[in-house]
Amino acid sequence: MACNPADKTPDPTPVAISMIMGYSQYTTPPTTGPFMPVIETDPGLPNWTVYRPSDLGGRPHPILVWAEGGCLQDGTLYGQYLLQAASFGFVAIADGVPTDPSADPGSNGIRGSGAGGAPQTMTIDWITAENERACSQYYHKLNVEKIAVSGQSCGGIMSLSAAADKRVTTAIINNSGLFSPDQTVYSALHTPIAYFIGGSSDIAYNNAESDYMNINNVPLFNGNDDVGHGATWGDVNGGEFGRVNIGWLQWQLMDDMTAAKMFVGPSCELCTSTVWTVKKKMIP
Repeated sequence: MACNPADKTPDPTPVAISMIMGYSQYTTPPTTGPFMPVIETDPGLPNWTVYRPSDLGGRPHPILVWAEGGCLQDGTLYGQYLLQAASFGFVAIADGVPTDPSADPGSNGIRGSGAGGAPQTMTIDWITAENERACSQYYHKLNVEKIAVSGQSCGGIMSLSAAADKRVTTAIINNSGLFSPDQTVYSALHTPIAYFIGGSSDIAYNNAESDYMNINNVPLFNGNDDVGHGATWGDVNGGEFGRVNIGWLQWQLMDDMTAAKMFVGPSCELCTSTVWTVKKKMIP
């Protein structure tokens, strides 16, 4: 379908990688994936930040919709990991506008406690529509059958709610879990779920343990690395937590069976790790 000029929208605005904490010294992204990633804001989705491969050609790109720790609306708060995800071919969309790393990360607002999964569901609405809009840079370049929701801490709780959306393929809950068991939330889950937690020193540890005990209707992976609630998100490329998150996304959204070896089987990489402690349900 040809682009109708009347359907054109303003171009996205590029964002410098120096907006990511600790990345001011880099002239090019320190990422390790095969794609050169870029960051931008899109006028079609105000108040969110997009991380994507600079070249959207080739295979359709899976989608990651990310919610922030603290329910903050700071789209570069976890930019270390999200830029790395884009380098592996994912289009990642983070809640909030880019925020100068020297500024208060809460300066652009905080999602209210009742937000739940609605912000991520709205973003899925937008990006799937962009895949069908002929004037969009994403036109028929996305795999809208492969969508993940994820977040850290409060963002993990948001993602657990958003995971009820039938368009969602998988969810990753990082350093998070419900404050009290909620069977309404659990029964709405319909996809594989991964929990990556910072061990017993993580303030969300008991919440995640409760979720693990009460979720029995979907494949469930629970990994603990004893690094605390902040985990390794501030490290280059998101550190170890970024690595295992991308591994899960490669398995679930790209059908990458090499990445699956991180999680599948009694001798899976994380199962035999000296760093991770693992338990699983409905996953070999």
